[in-house]
Amino acid sequence: MKTINNTRAVWWFWFKEFLPTPERKAHYPIACAGALVFCLVAGLNAAESARVLYDFGTNTAGRYPRSKLVQGPDGFLYGTTEFGGASNLGQVYKLKPDGSGYTALKDFAGGDGAFPLAGLVLSGTTLYGTASSGGLTNCGVIFRLQTDGSDYAVIRHFSGLYEIGSCDGGSPTAGLTLADDTLYGTTEYGGAHGNGTVFKLKTDGSGFVVIKDFTSGAGVRPQAGVTLAGATLYGTTAMDAIVGTVYKVNTDGTGFAVLHNFGLQDGANPRSDLVVSGTTLYGTAQAGGLYGYGLVFKINNDGSGFTPLKHFRGAHDGAAPAGGLTLWGPSCLEPQPD
Repeated sequence: MKTINNTRAVWWFWFKEFLPTPERKAHYPIACAGALVFCLVAGLNAAESARVLYDFGTNTAGRYPRSKLVQGPDGFLYGTTEFGGASNLGQVYKLKPDGSGYTALKDFAGGDGAFPLAGLVLSGTTLYGTASSGGLTNCGVIFRLQTDGSDYAVIRHFSGLYEIGSCDGGSPTAGLTLADDTLYGTTEYGGAHGNGTVFKLKTDGSGFVVIKDFTSGAGVRPQAGVTLAGATLYGTTAMDAIVGTVYKVNTDGTGFAVLHNFGLQDGANPRSDLVVSGTTLYGTAQAGGLYGYGLVFKINNDGSGFTPLKHFRGAHDGAAPAGGLTLWGPSCLEPQPD
């Protein structure tokens, strides 16, 4: 399994992600138009130019992809769209790296999930993912299907959104992390305090466990997934403790710690997965920073050494980075002059 880090694909999916739409304005009040390619993500050679591989825009072919792609051993790229599909509730698709061969693998219908916001993880020929809504109680699902679109199954129906004490959480807006036969993820809402959870479960849907129930004062509403390094999960929360946190927790639920509390000038509302390189974590904050348009940061995994790497300036060089980073070589991720 490998996630796509092709420069042209990064350009395309970041561009589409930030296009404001009537549906997104209704669900997500923060939406910013703009195309973003910069050295911190994937750097374009001066002689290269971006090229659109595939143009979404119809319900049949899905609409508004928000997430990274994953490439299978068959060479196809697999992803999701938030809207579109037969019921306009989202779609899982595949296409070839040259943009041809687009195939809808799954159109969500509501009871089996709706509005997938995150990308997929792949194990062999099986794809795993989340849908932020739909399911038995309209609180979101975890699903699996084969790369040919067969054998779709919901392996977890979430049961609670805003209700305090809804133990398993609700609205999984982030993707999953796969390690052996265990999936790790987050829900934005629900849990014992109604503020979101970190969870794990087996790939067959058994063994569901809430690893962490978020509480006010230690970060709430995780909209990003978790990144696994050894036996420790690293992630971010988008709210609370002023405007979000970076945290860590062990896979058995012990050792929870807030590594950083954001405070506006150093970023706000992180919504993307972290990238780990050695003992350093890299990520983005969608808002805040020197100019209020978000930033890229790094921090050591013990919470020390928090450093903004890039403050965005809006129309000048991009804004509101909601997508994650792809680490490609050691030389790009260095502080940039403001």
